[in-house]
Amino acid sequence: MPLDAIVTTLPDAATFVDAPHHEKQRIVVALVGTILDQFAREDREPDRWEAEYL
Repeated sequence: MPLDAIVTTLPDAATFVDAPHHEKQRIVVALVGTILDQFAREDREPDRWEAEYL
């Protein structure tokens, strides 16, 4: 999965830091969902490194 495709969906650091807790949670949930969707599209499980850091 191209890292650029994921990074472009994220807010910049200042926006994230200033966001209220519920918005930070929404951002992180969306990020994890995007990554899990990519695994499903590739019809694979995360490797050890991906699973540990995800």
